Amino acid sequence: MEYLTNAARERLQILCPRTLKNLDVDSPSLAEQIISQYNNQEEKSAEKFISIATTIVAKFLLTDKAIDSELDALLAYLDSVFCDEPVNTVELLIAIFTYYLLEKPQFDAYRHLLSSYIFEDLDLGEVA
Repeated sequence: MEYLTNAARERLQILCPRTLKNLDVDSPSLAEQIISQYNNQEEKSAEKFISIATTIVAKFLLTDKAIDSELDALLAYLDSVFCDEPVNTVELLIAIFTYYLLEKPQFDAYRHLLSSYIFEDLDLGEVA
């Protein structure tokens, strides 16, 4: 399942190739962390799942596996796209990487939960 458009994914590949490669390499362990934390929650909802995923991806983006110059390039691009709109581009950047990760097959068992929420509430693929 794809949550980002092909154009958004291509832009990520152009601007953040090493960060995406590192995220791909770490996706099994990140998925395990997300799923484990979610399964330990009393409240089960798509919002909770995505909140946990966002927190874990944000922590990943603070490691040396996320290349600062690439993240800066993506932020500059997002700032240029949304220069006239009140958009928090840092939150958007984290959300884009989160949705990229959630496309991975490790989340197939949660696909129905995630897809209904993502496609109902927002389409970050169009935003990115």
